[in-house]
Amino acid sequence: MLTWIWRVGLAAFLVVLSTELIRFYAWRSHIARQLLSQSSVIETNYGAVEYADRGKGPAVLLIHGTPGGYDQVLSFVDAGELGQPHVRFIMPSRPGYLRTPISSGKTPQDQARLFAALLAKLKIGKVVVIGASGGGPSALAFVLHYPEKCSALVLEEAVIQHTAVSGSRVPPLLVDFLLFAVREAMRLQPTPREPEQRIMTALQIGQIESLVPYGKRLTGQSNDYDQFAQLPRLPLAQIHAPTLILHGTEDKDVPIAHAEYAHAQIAHSEFVKLENADHRMVVTLHAEISRIVSEFIARHVEQYP
Repeated sequence: MLTWIWRVGLAAFLVVLSTELIRFYAWRSHIARQLLSQSSVIETNYGAVEYADRGKGPAVLLIHGTPGGYDQVLSFVDAGELGQPHVRFIMPSRPGYLRTPISSGKTPQDQARLFAALLAKLKIGKVVVIGASGGGPSALAFVLHYPEKCSALVLEEAVIQHTAVSGSRVPPLLVDFLLFAVREAMRLQPTPREPEQRIMTALQIGQIESLVPYGKRLTGQSNDYDQFAQLPRLPLAQIHAPTLILHGTEDKDVPIAHAEYAHAQIAHSEFVKLENADHRMVVTLHAEISRIVSEFIARHVEQYP
């Protein structure tokens, strides 16, 4: 009897596992197809770059964090979280992420040059630059090397200074499956009644899915960690563009000292310190951050119709 029960239990487990694996691979394949359909790849003098392009009007260059890809920030734009109906958002995948090869630019300076070439190809002259988290060094390099192309700068929980980060050794496919499990657990939760909670859930799902397939992001992540470890002291005092800096007081991934240093060095900067917020603040405080950033963009992007 015990042998029979064990065999039935094992068979049931294998059936459930097989079903979940089929669903997992279908979910992963759907994300892969979606990634291809929502972006384009353009050749520049400095290499290929993948980007998403949304909206019409004055442009905002939106630079994603670590790990990421254009889809990490696209979820916020598509959710209306930056609140600008007459603004054009250009969202590149930094080198090593998704379809932008690492050969297109390893250093923040190389990536800034690649973004300038992308904007030239798109015939865009001037942009508001937003650098989030690990996109901070590239955003700063762009503003420092191409000041004539930058009307304003936003730094969201951005890496500013030398920092040491260790990578994960978990196999990429296993990371994808764990993310799938988290996504499924969220799907089983009751649908929130409040609109703000529904938006937050959608953004959380968007952030989970912007890590899949993880294997397509590992090269960029590894390069980012190398660049952060050797990041020189940047001449931030040379930045004259109006600058908005947002950072959470409880951010353990990028300590608030990064933001405090940037604010002390950049003359025309305003610093919004978000109390008790950690590195997830763009999701957990999405409404407040959206309002602050949208108002800042509106003040500066309209100067360059």
